[in-house]
Amino acid sequence: MKCERCKCNHDGSYGSGRFCNRQCANSRVHSKETKERISESLLGSKMKQSTKKALFNKKVNKKRADSVSKYYTKQKNILKKELPFDEWSKPWQYEYIEKRAGGICEECQLDLRNDDNKGPYEIHHIDNDNKNNKENNLKYLCLICHWKTDNYRFRNRKHTLQSKEKMSENNIYNRNVA
Repeated sequence: MKCERCKCNHDGSYGSGRFCNRQCANSRVHSKETKERISESLLGSKMKQSTKKALFNKKVNKKRADSVSKYYTKQKNILKKELPFDEWSKPWQYEYIEKRAGGICEECQLDLRNDDNKGPYEIHHIDNDNKNNKENNLKYLCLICHWKTDNYRFRNRKHTLQSKEKMSENNIYNRNVA
């Protein structure tokens, strides 16, 4: 038997016997008719030229994306109305706190927003419990004001007996140096 691609003789043991190996089978060139048949089978039916243009039209795709975005925004707003604030996702809560503050620090009213309306701000948990995401426990602060708080990133944190023991075991200053 002769390979349809490289025209070499082979025993026909590979695949249907038309090609000598995988490389020749995968590198075949399709005729125009075969390409059309393949595209029709992939699409399921013939598409009108106007439909093809619409699928690849940027404006149509943008409209589709906008409508999907509007749908999810609407669904999010419906959920926000139905669920209590504590059960919202963190990004939703933080977005709400940012809007409540108007994008400026709630402590010093400093406005450090850039062109994207974002700035160096953080959400502060007043009672130092980062699992307590109640609306009255969250504050929108600039980095300076957040740094000044008593409980900024575990400052003045109360340690348990176990954590104190662990710290004393790992303390390099208490080790005897030979």
